[in-house]
Amino acid sequence: MAAYLKPRQSEWSLQVAVAHMLTLVLDPERTWWSAIDAGVGKLSKAAAGLMKARGVKRGLPDFIIMARSFPEEPIVLGLELKTDKGKLSSAQIEVKDEWLSMGHGIYVARSLEEVQEILEHCRIPMRTRMKFLEKAR
Repeated sequence: MAAYLKPRQSEWSLQVAVAHMLTLVLDPERTWWSAIDAGVGKLSKAAAGLMKARGVKRGLPDFIIMARSFPEEPIVLGLELKTDKGKLSSAQIEVKDEWLSMGHGIYVARSLEEVQEILEHCRIPMRTRMKFLEKAR
C-alpha cells in the first residue's frame, strides 16, 4: 500500500510547497488564488456522488489563479501539478480544452521552478521571485 501512496504523496508535497510559494510571491493586491480540493486518491462511491451532486466537476486543476495585469485584460489560469511521470487524465484534458476555448489556460508544472516560469510567462503580478539553487552538475 505504501507504493500506491508514494506518487500521490509526492504530488501532495508539491502542492503544499506551491501553496506556500504562491503566498510568498504573488502580489496580493492584484491576484487571487485558491487550491481546489477535489479529493485525494480514490473516493468512495458515496463521497464521489455527493461531490457530483454539489456540482464539482472532474478534471479541475489543482490551483486557480486570477490576476489584474494592466493594461491587459484580467487573467485566469489553472495550474495542474504532476509528478515526473504523471500525465493528465482524460477528464483533465477535457477541462483544459474547455478552458482554452474560453481564452484561459491550464498549465502543467512538475516543480517550483516550473511554477515560477508559468507565472512569469502568463505575466502574473508578483511582488518577488523565488531564487532556486542551481542543480549540481
